[in-house]
Amino acid sequence: DVCSTISEISVFPPRCSNHVTLSIDILLQQLLESALDARLRALEAEGLGHNGGAAVIMDPNTGDVLACATAPRFDPNTVLADFSHLRQDKMAPLFDRTRMGRYPLGSVFKVVVALAGLDSNVLSGSTEFTCTSAFTRGNRIWKCLGSHGRLRLGQALERSCNVYFYQAGLAVGGQRLFDMAERTGLGMPTGLGLSEEAGFVPYPTSDSEVVNLSIGGGRLLVTPLQTARLMCALANGGKLPTPRLSLDQPVRMADLGIDPLKVSVVRWGMHDVVMGTFGTARKSGRVPGLTYAGKTGTANLATPGLYHAWYCGFAPFRNPKIAFAAVIERTQEY
Repeated sequence: DVCSTISEISVFPPRCSNHVTLSIDILLQQLLESALDARLRALEAEGLGHNGGAAVIMDPNTGDVLACATAPRFDPNTVLADFSHLRQDKMAPLFDRTRMGRYPLGSVFKVVVALAGLDSNVLSGSTEFTCTSAFTRGNRIWKCLGSHGRLRLGQALERSCNVYFYQAGLAVGGQRLFDMAERTGLGMPTGLGLSEEAGFVPYPTSDSEVVNLSIGGGRLLVTPLQTARLMCALANGGKLPTPRLSLDQPVRMADLGIDPLKVSVVRWGMHDVVMGTFGTARKSGRVPGLTYAGKTGTANLATPGLYHAWYCGFAPFRNPKIAFAAVIERTQEY
């Protein structure tokens, strides 16, 4: 119980402090909280269940955190009166999932596999692998959700083909996957300036571990804030921003050193996730009048039938103004 470690609360009288101009867009914050709450209510109405969720929206050109929502959450105006109830709530409303929640990333990690392969010239946009619904290595068999046939990289992202990325991950190798995950800021604090969980990027030491990591499984753990930051780098062509909550802080961007044309291959694959004929988000993710990029992810859990459901991306597709990452905890939605 994440709240059980809080044994007491202290009250201090208010005092004036320095003025801070926040990056948060209040309208966007309200919309994000409402959208997250609405989705959780819809899951409950459908009998699918959940254990809360989180979402982050950033400006990919500055690293500004424009909105961050965690659910369930508390009312800061009544937190003192509600504290005893809040700390005993099994849904942990005092826990900020945006920067403290650690989750396997599922198929969203396929963009990292693609970047690692493109950057090392092991993969190109025209690299093909064949999916026959399953992949065998030694005495292990790994499944796919479909039998996709012969696919190129962008098509594999569009359809989120597991078998393609099993083979791509093995071709790229565990070292390159590990290095690219770290280069893109996964498994480490983002520099936000508030307490954060680091997460964890495993170093794969066997083919089996490479295969699992290639679809975001195994021991990989990331936060929604780290994932939104990764989406920023895809949105802006290869620069990883340091998130900032205060406009008084400097803008800091780290160039990943990846050819923007290679980043573009991944961007177009994500475009087709939403806008393509076979995209995994084509039915539920499209927004009338908006062309944007996305990536779905379903992270398997130890409990059969339960998943962490991810949706990440950036918008609009050309000259993106936002990058986002959202996760629903322990849902039956697939």
